[in-house]
Amino acid sequence: MKRVMIETYPRSGHHFLIHKILYPICNNPLNYCECYDHCNTVPCPDNRRIQKSHDFLLKDPILENFKYLIQYRHPYESIVSFFKLMETENNVNYQYDRKGWNDFLNNKIDYWLAFMDKWAGSQSLFNNDVMHVQYSQLINDLEETVTKITHFIEIDDYDKSKLQEINPRKLTNTRNFEYFKLRDIWKVDRRCKEAIKRLQIEKVTI
Repeated sequence: MKRVMIETYPRSGHHFLIHKILYPICNNPLNYCECYDHCNTVPCPDNRRIQKSHDFLLKDPILENFKYLIQYRHPYESIVSFFKLMETENNVNYQYDRKGWNDFLNNKIDYWLAFMDKWAGSQSLFNNDVMHVQYSQLINDLEETVTKITHFIEIDDYDKSKLQEINPRKLTNTRNFEYFKLRDIWKVDRRCKEAIKRLQIEKVTI
C-alpha cells in the first residue's frame, strides 16, 4: 500500500475532505499527518501514510513510490478565502484594507501559478500515481468524488451511509467579499488563463 501526499493550494477544500468527510466515515484511523501541526517535514518522518502539504516554499520533493492527490479550486476563490482566513487569525504579515488586498492578490496569483505548474503541470508527476480533485467536485458531487478518492488512497473500510449525514456546503458568493471588484476576477482569469483552461476549472460563482 503506497503512502499518499496531498498537495493542496490553501483554501481548496482539504479541511472539509479530511475532517468533515474522511474522519467521520472511516472505521479505522487515517494515519494522517497535517504537516504544519505535526512534523513540518516532507515526507513525514513518522511514516504516516497520508500527509498534507501546501508547499509554501515550493521545495517539497517529488517522491517516488508515493501517490499524489492534488487539490485546488479557482484561484480567485482560493485567494479570497485565504485572505479572509489570515484576517480572522490576525496574521501580522498582511495589511487588511484595499491596498493590502491588492498586494495579497498579486502575490498569491504568483504562488498559485507556481504551485499549479509544479503539481498540476502536464509533466510534473509523470512517474507517479496522481489524482486531481477540485473543490467544486466535492460540493456538487460528494458521493461519487469521495468514492473515487477512497479508492485512490486505498481506504476500503468506511461507512458510505454516513455521507448522507455530512452537511453539504455551498460555493461562496464572491460578491459578499468586502473588497470585491469584477476587475480582480478578470485579472486572475487573464493571468491564470492557460492553467484554468487546461485543468477545466469551473468559473467563479458571482
